Amino acid sequence: MSDRDGLVSIVDPRFKNKNLIEALKGKGLSKKHKQSLCLVWFVHNILWARDVNNNISLGLIKLSEDLEAFNNYPWGYESFKMTVKY
Repeated sequence: MSDRDGLVSIVDPRFKNKNLIEALKGKGLSKKHKQSLCLVWFVHNILWARDVNNNISLGLIKLSEDLEAFNNYPWGYESFKMTVKY
């Protein structure tokens, strides 16, 4: 897979934490894609504290591929909304 191919091309709507860990351990991804998946792991498991059995949002996968957009995303606000919601 080249860097021109998006991460979304390797995941499906049922992509879960265990799939993410397997992808990170594998040898088939570029360093850039692994970096993006590490960001996804952090948000999914730490910041949003999602159940590891929940599907990982394709929107989050797409966002992780654009480092500038990822860094400018209002993570604090999203985290606060999730805390108040539950």
